[in-house]
Amino acid sequence: MRRAFTRYPLLLSTAVVLSMILTAASVPVASAEPAVSDGPEGRPQRLVPFEIEDQFGKQHTYRDFVGQPLLIIAADGGASGHVAGWSGALTEMIERLGGRDQLAMVGLADLRAVPAAFRGNVERSFSRDPAAWTLLDWKGAFANSYAFEKNHCNLLLFGPDGTLLMKAAGREVDPDVVARVEGHLEPLLGQAQSE
Repeated sequence: MRRAFTRYPLLLSTAVVLSMILTAASVPVASAEPAVSDGPEGRPQRLVPFEIEDQFGKQHTYRDFVGQPLLIIAADGGASGHVAGWSGALTEMIERLGGRDQLAMVGLADLRAVPAAFRGNVERSFSRDPAAWTLLDWKGAFANSYAFEKNHCNLLLFGPDGTLLMKAAGREVDPDVVARVEGHLEPLLGQAQSE
């Protein structure tokens, strides 16, 4: 089983980088309320097939995560300052459940707003630690497929079979959203422990 959870520390450094680079491209959002949905209508109900490189040029695909729950924490520049709070709250919850080695927790940078001329600089600004990779979504494959909210951290939780279990978006950490993620993860992680 792949252990992507250990790669998550990059999101903190990603938050700082994206905040500095993309703030000018961000559009203010009127609502500060987190948006939560379980199976958004009109959007994919499964993990979309993807091939996305990380900051080291290594390609990752949806096949890398088959057979385990997958939690994606995505942010654009306008939300990068909130990634650390979400990552801390979710990491604490996952560790409390004893699920550290039973799911993939992956950071995704929504970089579709970065002009082509700045892409090299942005890519080089990510962590150089190979264990701390982040998916660099230049084309907005995830943001467009799952209707990401700009200037929000967007959370996507997929089951081991690739079914979308939950989508949420928020700026500040919302304990109710963390509890809903926990409610979806608890039975999945319990299943994995009993096998």
